[in-house]
Amino acid sequence: MPNITYNLGIPNTPNDPSVDQPKMKINNDANDTIWDVDHYGFNDNNGGKHNVIRFPAFQTLTPATGAFEWAEYTRLLASGAVETFWKRPNTIAGATDIQMTTNIAVSPVGINGQTFLPGGIIVKWGNFIGFNAASQNPAIVKTVNFVPVFPTNCFAVFTQVFWIGATAPSSEGVVNTKAPASVGSFTWQFNTNSSQFTGGGFYWLAIGN
Repeated sequence: MPNITYNLGIPNTPNDPSVDQPKMKINNDANDTIWDVDHYGFNDNNGGKHNVIRFPAFQTLTPATGAFEWAEYTRLLASGAVETFWKRPNTIAGATDIQMTTNIAVSPVGINGQTFLPGGIIVKWGNFIGFNAASQNPAIVKTVNFVPVFPTNCFAVFTQVFWIGATAPSSEGVVNTKAPASVGSFTWQFNTNSSQFTGGGFYWLAIGN
């Protein structure tokens, strides 16, 4: 954004208008210039509305809000990252806010991926396909790696076994996971009394931050 010059106190009461005219022109042009920054300007059907919102500076403390005010701003985290936050109405400076962004790549919708939830939660999901005689041996422990890793914690991992074929297995299969999971992976073992899970696998969902 340009540094826009504006002359305060113009027009000045004791001055002849012709004296102040050059500065009045600067001020008039400045109004048009500043409206065109991140807004639709004059002579536009959308005039006055935002076309983008940018925060060139971040807050170091969560701001206070009035009775009916929501605040949106960026704030510096202890990690050094700058993220976007919301603040609820009628709060004091420094009170808890709601983190709305994080520095992770949100995946397109698919069988594997990750996303971010407001408040700071990261959700990852994926699957394992290819149960065989070895993986159906409960003594064998395997690993699923998170790519990328959770920045801080992995709180929980959930699994759901599936089979491939026309006939349902005669007994259930269970994927057990070792707790706690690390930020980079989780380990699992498969237990079943049925051979009909061969070629199948399991879906997994991990929650962290």
